[in-house]
Amino acid sequence: MPSLAETFPGYDAVSWTGMFAPAGTPKAIIDKIAGEMDRALKDPKFLALIQGNGIDPLGYGPGKFAEFVKAEYRKWGEAVETAGVKLRR
Repeated sequence: MPSLAETFPGYDAVSWTGMFAPAGTPKAIIDKIAGEMDRALKDPKFLALIQGNGIDPLGYGPGKFAEFVKAEYRKWGEAVETAGVKLRR
């Protein structure tokens, strides 16, 4: 069976996790949460814990993460279209 990259050049399948907040969350709160996440990612014990569980933290920050998520939606939306996936109700 061919790999995903062989079938759809340029596509890769990786799992990722991120933090989201409801639309309209004040920027000050977003910045506070982002700052705390940045601080956690600099903590050697926390870093060792998550890396020991196979997690490779990127620490994008809110703006870059939003761009990443939009790109993922586009990429996988195109893959679903190309594959002709249809939802049943």
